[in-house]
Amino acid sequence: MNFDLDMRTAFVFLVAGHLFTIILITTYRFGQNKDQAVNAFYGAKWMQAAGWGLAMFRGGISDIFTVSVANTALFLGAALEAIALLRAIDAFHRKTLRFYIGLTTFCILAFHIILVVANTEKHRIAMGSFGMSLLLILPAVRMLTKKNGSVLMKVTGGIYCLIAVGAMIRAMISPYVTVTFFEPNLYQALSFLSIFLLMFVGNTGFVLLSKEKSDRELHKLASFDDLTGIWNRRTFILEAKKAIKDCQGKGEAFSFLLMDIDHFKLINDNYGHDTGDMVLQEYASKLKGALRDQDLLGRYGGDEFAVMLPCADEKRSDEIAENIRRSVEQAYGKLPISYTLSIGMVTVAADFMIPLDKIYKLSDKALYKAKQEGRNRAARYLEDPAEPSSGSTKVV
Repeated sequence: MNFDLDMRTAFVFLVAGHLFTIILITTYRFGQNKDQAVNAFYGAKWMQAAGWGLAMFRGGISDIFTVSVANTALFLGAALEAIALLRAIDAFHRKTLRFYIGLTTFCILAFHIILVVANTEKHRIAMGSFGMSLLLILPAVRMLTKKNGSVLMKVTGGIYCLIAVGAMIRAMISPYVTVTFFEPNLYQALSFLSIFLLMFVGNTGFVLLSKEKSDRELHKLASFDDLTGIWNRRTFILEAKKAIKDCQGKGEAFSFLLMDIDHFKLINDNYGHDTGDMVLQEYASKLKGALRDQDLLGRYGGDEFAVMLPCADEKRSDEIAENIRRSVEQAYGKLPISYTLSIGMVTVAADFMIPLDKIYKLSDKALYKAKQEGRNRAARYLEDPAEPSSGSTKVV
């Protein structure tokens, strides 16, 4: 089978692919906020287009450009692409930047030492492939091992891992087998195939990973309260309804807690809204620490928070409510003031059904009762016999 490839044609396609990506990113960036991941990927495409463009003229111009400058550009391009991918999956940190500055510098210096000391093509190929493998392996591993990573992330990471491993194999066999781009054989074809795959996966994968990241951020904005980091009212209601349905399906009791900070308005008036925000943040943190893994927590608005306790009868919900109350009362963290909570509780028996909006109203009555009784306490709603009852609900 003939594996001969026209080298210059292959390089032209590589350069054209990167240039078209640059054009698309340029049009996207026009009038948009300059995203750091996009900026890094944009720089990577320029470096890679320049590197392969210079390599295309090997033999026509000085090797100082086609070998030295071209490979420097390709190392920089691979490093920027890796940084862009790490940013796209939220795995980039300040230490990562220092790591890539050091690794890229090492690859460029090592390549040029070989260029001076042992300027043979097999040694240059070995160092070039080895450097590319090192630069690409980190985002590949991070995508494969990231907790709760998407299928897209795993597949993209797997492909990058294969490319990095392939580059390492090429580095290892280059002293013994001809793997140059400039001599037609099977290894030349495989090398070009891996480079085209890297370009395709890099371009498509980055776009899709960036879209996935944007979707996550939009979901977070739509689902979580900005100040406290817990569910907002809309999301809490949706999740609480699912939990109620699940408890009813299993025939298990559940409890609902509604709470707010005693005299919160006075905190804002006397200490300012910044202190009030700090109180809410600490309040949310202490609530999360006092709850079980299966419990649901949301901010209804202002200082009013709600907790859904699946599989929690009266006794268990009393214990959790008291634990919450004590955790807020006993420790104040870095705040200049102390504060307390009032809590209204409703427990729904296992064999009865009740809509969430009615549970909320009943717990609000219990919260009002706790305030009437002196605040800094939990009160339970007890159905008044004088009140009309549907017969389909039982709350205690």
